[in-house]
Amino acid sequence: MVLSAGPCNVSCWMATVVLISAVAATRSCGRLTIANNTGIVVKEGVNINRFNNYNGTLEGCCSACAAVGGAVCEAFFTGPDYKLCILYPSGSIVGTRTVSNHTAAFRGPLPPPIAPPSPKFPGGSLDQRLVVLTPAEADAYGAKCLDGSPPALYYSPARGTANQDNWVLYFKGGGWCYDEASCAQRARGSLGTTTVLPPFINQTWDESSGPAHPNATLNPTFSNFHRVVLWYCDGASFAGAREQPVVTSNGTLYFRGRAVLDALLGKLKKDYGLDRAKQVLLTGCSAGGMSTYLHADYVHAQLASPALLKYKVAALSGFFLDHDTTTGIPLQREEYDYMFQMQNMTAGVNQACVKATTAAGHLNCSTPQQNYAYITSPFFVLNSMLDAYQMSEILHVGCALDQCNNTQIRYMQQYQQDFYNTISRRFTQTFTKTGNGAFLYNCGLHCGEQDATGFNHITVQDTVMQAALSRWWSSDNDPAKQHTYIESCTLQGPAACNPTCPARTLCRANDNEWH
Repeated sequence: MVLSAGPCNVSCWMATVVLISAVAATRSCGRLTIANNTGIVVKEGVNINRFNNYNGTLEGCCSACAAVGGAVCEAFFTGPDYKLCILYPSGSIVGTRTVSNHTAAFRGPLPPPIAPPSPKFPGGSLDQRLVVLTPAEADAYGAKCLDGSPPALYYSPARGTANQDNWVLYFKGGGWCYDEASCAQRARGSLGTTTVLPPFINQTWDESSGPAHPNATLNPTFSNFHRVVLWYCDGASFAGAREQPVVTSNGTLYFRGRAVLDALLGKLKKDYGLDRAKQVLLTGCSAGGMSTYLHADYVHAQLASPALLKYKVAALSGFFLDHDTTTGIPLQREEYDYMFQMQNMTAGVNQACVKATTAAGHLNCSTPQQNYAYITSPFFVLNSMLDAYQMSEILHVGCALDQCNNTQIRYMQQYQQDFYNTISRRFTQTFTKTGNGAFLYNCGLHCGEQDATGFNHITVQDTVMQAALSRWWSSDNDPAKQHTYIESCTLQGPAACNPTCPARTLCRANDNEWH
């Protein structure tokens, strides 16, 4: 379960239910809509707030099912892919309720009944249905997930006759595996095998907003398009191209992300009409955002046809800076380099980058920033220059935003400046290219572009993020400066300098939790 913004949040009430992926079993995240409940405790960072008669959606995390505020926490149900974590003060569990096909236990009054799925679609009218390729379909491309299982996607058809040829293709994210051991571990979960995937997912659970969201109020431009989640199961942003499997003590691994991408696009063209697409938005967040940098032009070439009138790419929180830690260690670079060689990514990244560099420089083509220089498709960057993942996993600043000291703040200020200089000055030609655009903000979020408090609220240069993306999509080869929004304020202390940033903190988390 993805919490695209606020990875540190913990939400609990008399009985709090949190839905998580079993891949990252040490951390529980989820969202549940409730009404007229009382005694709710929401913990953000170190602040605890109480709400009574709350109506709406709660979301949050609890670490390893840990007790919060004296509450008892227990794992009530564990399935092949999800775990429900129950928080309650004391006493017995008096009721149960099925939530999205998983049974949850509640102490005290039960929440109101959940509406049954729409009869027009077995999993609900807004759900996306799992499509797993047959072995023959996968073998035709040599496509395998890390564990050897066939690739998969989730699909929801377009709504309305005007949108029958319009598509949103969304790269699923979920971190990376940087060596054989971590890939072997990943191969046992939903980011490395398709054998444990649920038959339906609902984007309203995975993200509360964004360009792949089905809610027309939150996402008026793209919500009625065909919506596809290209499921991520290769550990290297769909870029691995190693023909021979790798045998480890923990099992046999397949590094064939590019073949997985080919097979999924082939399936969509053959059986779902993607070959007749008139308008396509390619997007994705985190590792999925990185996929947009690596494959923007490749996907464009695969979809090229007389029917295709518009193809654009929107990268969400995918511009990962090639930057040292606060102690001067190029940790992210070292991890990327090993992953590149392990997965034989030379054939799976932007070939314009590969052709423009020497063999020794091909490693650079694994980074989003290096690929950005060679992208020719219309491209829109949405990214925080103080991205929470990058502060934690690249810079290693080592503090929550509201607890950073002056030295740590200065590191973050320099990172913000380095981010801006890299994307806008080092790669000026792409940044200012006609038809491109960017929305760069300073909130301490990762994948804030998929959260209503980000996508529908964060404002730069008097323009809300969602409106900026929609205007760019609707434009036709405008100068980039007409669609470039850059946050002018600089972090000065333990609070976001942009007042439209949600009140969230930065924290460290396992890579698999950053989606």
